[in-house]
Parts: sequence; structure tokens; C-alpha cells
Amino acid sequence: RDSVVAISQSGETKDIIGAVPKIFTCLTNTPHSMLCDMSEKNVFLDVGPEYAVAATKTFTMSCIKLGGPVASMGDQIDDLMERGDEIQDIAGRIMGYDHFLFLGDEQNYPIALEGALKFKEVAYVHAEGMPASEMKHGPIALVDYKVPSLFIVTENFRPETISNIKEIKSRRGFVAIITHDAIKDQLAGLADIIFSCKDTGEKYSQSLVCNVVLQLLAYYIAVGRGINPDKPKNLAKCVTV
Repeated sequence: RDSVVAISQSGETKDIIGAVPKIFTCLTNTPHSMLCDMSEKNVFLDVGPEYAVAATKTFTMSCIKLGGPVASMGDQIDDLMERGDEIQDIAGRIMGYDHFLFLGDEQNYPIALEGALKFKEVAYVHAEGMPASEMKHGPIALVDYKVPSLFIVTENFRPETISNIKEIKSRRGFVAIITHDAIKDQLAGLADIIFSCKDTGEKYSQSLVCNVVLQLLAYYIAVGRGINPDKPKNLAKCVTV
């Protein structure tokens, strides 16, 4: 039969509770929550408490649980944590902008959406995520020197992605690329900023490592603007109304 998976970090989110059928699977980080009690089967993220309102590690683990086995990412994420100064420097360069475009293709499209969401939630800036290859179908009208474009580019990227980066640069657009070591030389000279993560050797885990960079950028921009990234205004840990 058709399957329904209810994804809720808290397991108490009202709109999800109201939307599920009688038989469904719950994916959550909170055992003994309302959704857990209602569901036929529970899949626990088991990543420890998520204290910040904006979910970070639970996003990563939700993708892993839904997508199946991926390569280990521990060393790659540890490397990013040790390179916090580099990421903070990038945040300082883009902190003054109020509008951002996040672009990624295939498995990097949801990463672009997540990066844009974190910038909105945590740094209070307008950001949109979209497929990189569709840039010319409308969004390019927004491009100028005031709107940076952040591309998530991993192995086997589409030719249209590079073409669109060049189109943005030709219109005085600011471009940052988040990529990984195996392909960084292919991207040299294309962007104002290129940040390369360590390789995982597998495409889905590679995208999730790149996502950590976007989460850290949102964090550093928020702190730089005097915003508490753990408690964004107007947001609640669990939507109950």
C-alpha cells in the first residue's frame, strides 16, 4: 500500500499531526511524543537533544534515515569545525547583503533549499533556493551586484551549472561555490569565493557535508549581526497553534 512518513523533530507539531492518516511511520528525534504514540512504526534519529529552534543535526540524520546507507561523514564534518575561521571569514564577506540565491542540482537542490531556509530562520535575510540549471528561467532577472548567488556543486555536476555561474558573473553578480576537493580544480577561477570540503567518495553524503558549511555560514552571520541563532524571533521549537 502507499506509505506515509511523518517527519517531525519534536513529534508534537500540530499541522503534521492533523495531516497524517491512521497508519503511518513516524521519523522523529523525540521518543514518547504524540506522533510516536499515534504511529504504526517509529524511526528514531537518536542524535541527542536539538536545543536550537532551527534544526541542524536532525536535518542531516533525517536525510540519512530516509536515503539509506551513506559514506561516513565524521572526519569531513570534524574538518569543517576545525576550519571555522575560514567559514567565518566568508560570512564576513557576505554579511552586508540582504538577498541571496542558493542554487544546486539533483541531490544538491534540497541542500540549496535548506541553506536558504537557515539564512531566513537564523540570519533574518531573504534567501531563495532553486535548481541551479533553471537559473535562466526567470531567477536570473534578480541578479546584480547586490544579490549574491551561492552554488552547491559536487561531482558529476551539470554543464548548465557552470554556464549559469558564468552568466551571473557577466552581470556583475557575486558568486560563492561550496564544493569538495575532488572537483575543486575544475571550478578554479569561476567564482569570487570557492570553499572546498573534504571528499566522502559518495554523492549524497558529500552534499550533506556541504550543507554543514551553509548552516555554519548562517550561524556566523547571525552572530555577526547580534542575533541569537538558537532562538530566532517569531519561531517556536514546536508549532502547536
